[in-house]
This record gives sequence, structure tokens and C-alpha cells, in this order.
Amino acid sequence: MRALITLVVLLTTLAICESKYQLVVQVANRGDLPLLRKFMSQNDFDSERITLKHTVDDETFKHFANSMNGPSQSLEQLSRYINVDLAPYDPKSNNNDQQEQKRLQSQLLQLPFVTAAYLKSLPEDPSIIEDRDANKTPLFVEKQDYLNGPGGFNVKAIHDLPGGKGENVKVIDVERGWTFEHEDLKESEGKVIYGTPASDDEFHHGTAVTGIISANDNDFGVTGIAPKSKILGSCYNNEKAFPNVPLSILAAAKAVDPGDVMLIEIQAFGPQGSVIAMEYWPDNFHALKVATESGVLVFEAAGNGNANFDDPIYNKGEQGFPADWKNPFNRSLADSGAILVGAGSSGNSTKRLSFSNYGSAVDVHGWGQNVASIGYGDLYRGDGVRDRNQFYTSSFSGTSSATPCVSGCIAALQSWVKTGAVSGKKLLTPADVRSLLRSTGRPQEDPEKRIGNRPDLIQLIKALQS
Repeated sequence: MRALITLVVLLTTLAICESKYQLVVQVANRGDLPLLRKFMSQNDFDSERITLKHTVDDETFKHFANSMNGPSQSLEQLSRYINVDLAPYDPKSNNNDQQEQKRLQSQLLQLPFVTAAYLKSLPEDPSIIEDRDANKTPLFVEKQDYLNGPGGFNVKAIHDLPGGKGENVKVIDVERGWTFEHEDLKESEGKVIYGTPASDDEFHHGTAVTGIISANDNDFGVTGIAPKSKILGSCYNNEKAFPNVPLSILAAAKAVDPGDVMLIEIQAFGPQGSVIAMEYWPDNFHALKVATESGVLVFEAAGNGNANFDDPIYNKGEQGFPADWKNPFNRSLADSGAILVGAGSSGNSTKRLSFSNYGSAVDVHGWGQNVASIGYGDLYRGDGVRDRNQFYTSSFSGTSSATPCVSGCIAALQSWVKTGAVSGKKLLTPADVRSLLRSTGRPQEDPEKRIGNRPDLIQLIKALQS
């Protein structure tokens, strides 16, 4: 009983801390949540400060349980996760003191029905913003060399084909915020389907991502790689609660159809002290696995931490990970089905940029610098008026820019495939896309730190026609 009372004291003490970490618990059975709640209530648990809830709500769980072809081990695993949300939550806090959280974690691991309890670094956008002078003379499409210019993706090749502008595909972006009212997205039917988007400058990031893919093909601004695709957003924020990345992924998968495209535009700090891809954490991994098992094409930013995913440190896992956890960066052990995207140079060079994470699990790379899109306002601000619906950038960077470059190519390609243009193939699967991206494209110049090839739509089209 003394240990149980100590746990309640720890929970109350921790509630006043502002942290960059979240506590995630896995129980033996989905039905064990009432046991945890009962335990808390019997020991003076402060329900106003601490919220216990399933990572995946009942409605979402039932949707995937009924819609998937056969049982899913990842869905079953994910159904047993519980978020321990501790107020007050401040996403801008820089307090990284984990001492109290670690003490709480150790107490939770002693409960007989708890099979895992680990600290999870809170997510952030995988972007690198380069310093540029604002209010440059707008050049717009002429600055989009990644479309058809030297070292680009040969986008014109797919735009000239039926369906090749993305009209048969939905694209959903998982991150913090967007400006779907932007003047260059008006034909894209953009909307948020889950969560509470950021109200601060974080909306620029998602805006730039969506512009690379879906900016409208018109006589102003920029043009997306799949400019007729429908664009959606799933936000991992939820008012003042801790982020729920797994549920934002499942909500995204629920909102689209098999063959549609999802982007994971998030990174978080891993065991090397650098930001890494989200699938390292087991609850995120299982959510991604459910999405790809549902036929969704998932493109995941590898992250900007200059981390080597082949480092043995990733074999160990974090304290409190489930006993059956396996390293997802070693695909012979565990494979989410997502496509990991690294960041390469702009222009003709296909070298890895120094910040890009790398390793054998990284499938492909896109431009990680000098990418023109909507948002930010360093390229153009609309006649001097600070209207974010007229902002444009020429400097979007990081695996944040690389991921929509790659996924935009596949959105356009998939839309063409859906017209019946490819004999014997009605739809590209996640496995199809990964194989195509690894077997075609411009080779990386410095492969000792692998970020994969750069997509070339001419080669992708020929590969499907052969």
C-alpha cells in the first residue's frame, strides 16, 4: 500500500512540472483502463490534473477492427496503450527535467497489469528555415527547379498523362497547422479532419508542405507536383492536452482510401540526443503499421538529426518499452510499411545534406533545401500586406521539404495508375511504391551514409509500363 500511496504523490508532484516528454503506458488488456482508474480513485488521485485515456478511442479502434482484412497485431498492440496526460501542459516549455517522470515510470512498471511504461519525446516539425531577406521580387514558378529543372523530378512527364495532376488522389498531412485558406490552395478543398491546429507561426510549416504537393495550377504563385489532388490535415495537437500522434495517424488513415497518400511531418528527440523519425516509439510504429496495412501510402520524414539509423543504440530501445519491441530501423526485425525520406541537395547534386538522418532503412530522398512553396513570406508577402494567405517562400528546407517532394511525385503517379493506364495494376500498394523508389531514380552521390535515390518520374512511368 505504501508503494501505491507513493505513486499518487508522484503523480500530483509531476502535475506541476512542465515537460517536453509524455508518459505512455501499455496494459495487458484494453479493458484494464478501469483498473488503473479505480486504483487512482481509491488513492486520492486528482482527476483535474491527471487524465488517463486510451491512445486510440473506441470509435477509431472499432473502425479499423471492422475494415481491415483479418486481424492486425499492430492494431491489437495499439489498442492497449494509455496516455498519462499531466497538467499543466505547455508545448513551449524548455524544462527537460525527467527526474520525477522517471520515478513515476518505475512505479507504474511495478503494477501487475502494466506491460510497458516509457517516456516519449514530444513531437516537432522537421524543418530548417534558411535566413533570407523578405520582399524579394516574385518569380514563383521559375523558382521551382525541383519540378523540371536540373536535378528535379521531371514532373512534366506525369502532368502530360491522364490523371497525372493528382485529381484521383487524396493527400493528408499529419503535423501541427496549415493555412488552407491560402490563395494558391483554393481549388484543393483543404480542411482539418482531426485535432486543434496551432494558432502561432507553426502554421507556416504545414502550409509550405501542402503547397509543394497541391498548390493550384494557375497563372500566379507556385504549382504543386500534384496540383489537382485534394489536401487534408490531421493535427496531433488537441487544445491543451498532450499531443496524440498515434490517434492523429489513425484519424488520417480513416479519412482517406487505400492508395491515397499520408505524410508524417514530425520528428522527436531519440536516444542519441538528436531528432529522429517517429516510428522509433512503439505506439507510433503500430499506428503507422495499421495505416499501411489499410493500403495507405505513408511517407515519413526521416528527421534532421544527422543520426545513423544503423547505430546499435537503436537495438536497445528505451526504458519501459514493451518486452516484444524490436528496432524498426532494422526492417528484418520490424517494418511499419512507411517510406522513410531523407534530405538531399538541391539542383544537380544528389549528396546528403549534413543534417539529414541516414541508414539502410531510409528509402529515398528529396530536395532538402531551396524549395519554393507557399507560406513564410521570405519570397513574397502580397503587395506589402502581411496577409498569410498571400505568403510565399523560396527557402523551405529539411526533411520537411524533402518528404512532400517525394510524396507529391507518388500522388501524381498513383492518380495516373488509377485511370487504368497500367496493365494489371489498378492501385499502387505501399510495397509497390517502396520497391519502385528503391529501384529507380538518380543515385545518391555519397551512398556511404544512405538516404536513397532521388525520384525521377520519367523512370517511374517507364518502370510501370515495362
